[in-house]
Amino acid sequence: PVVPLPDETRDAVIGEYGWGEGPTQRLKVFLPERQTRLSIVREGGSARGLTYLGESTFSPTGAPDVTIRFAIEERRASRLSIASPAPVLEAIRLG
Repeated sequence: PVVPLPDETRDAVIGEYGWGEGPTQRLKVFLPERQTRLSIVREGGSARGLTYLGESTFSPTGAPDVTIRFAIEERRASRLSIASPAPVLEAIRLG
């Protein structure tokens, strides 16, 4: 079942996240032009659409076992965690 993405959740998670110093250790969550669904991309990689699962959690297109959960504090995501299903990485919001 499709879970509608609330505007406040969409706005809270858009941004850049990192887990190291290198440019390839960054993820960008964004809303592509003329799209209604968020996407995520790693520097130098291909963007993937994100399916909203509810409770600030998404799954990337083509990877149904992977979850990306955002920690939202004061209407803004401070970090994200990726699991597949075991934890894979945690990244903090940049800027």
